[in-house]
Amino acid sequence: LSKHSSETDAVAHIQRGRFVVLLLCSTEEVFTKWIHTVSEEISAYPQKYAKDCVLRANCGVYFMKNSDKSMETILFNARQSYKYAVANGKVYAVSNPAIVEKAMEERALRGQIQDAMQKNEFQMFLQFFCTPDNKGIVGAEALIRWYHPQKGMLKPSRFLSLVEKERKFEELDLYMLECCCRQLVIWKDMGKLMF
Repeated sequence: LSKHSSETDAVAHIQRGRFVVLLLCSTEEVFTKWIHTVSEEISAYPQKYAKDCVLRANCGVYFMKNSDKSMETILFNARQSYKYAVANGKVYAVSNPAIVEKAMEERALRGQIQDAMQKNEFQMFLQFFCTPDNKGIVGAEALIRWYHPQKGMLKPSRFLSLVEKERKFEELDLYMLECCCRQLVIWKDMGKLMF
């Protein structure tokens, strides 16, 4: 990275295999040429030095504005575009409002998961299984939805990865098991054992 940086640029190693580069570019085209050159050189490293490994570069890009005041915000924007680049197999991704908004929404939802369990915002729905001739119910699958107070009903695709990131999967599994058991007790008390 230093080899392709000038005196006006800054390169900082922030974590194992992760760097921050402040690059002074006159146009986006100059940056695009720079990132492709650096990426190709990183990818060629194993062959050039006879190393048995595969290297790839992913880059999150944020074009700073004169109005930017917070380094935390600048790095947050760059980090979100980096995550987008990695998730989508791109060499780089440029930060945009959609990427940042999605990241901020996910951060907010992650912080609400524990509270949602305590407030019973996660709801169980049952999808019944019938006999081939549709004459009886033989079982059911428990499905989960999150009734978010501001966002309405959220499908699992919207929140399960966040539950996993918060390491709350086991807790949510037990929560759903408890919901299923309560429903079975209700049916038993009504004399309606379904299956």
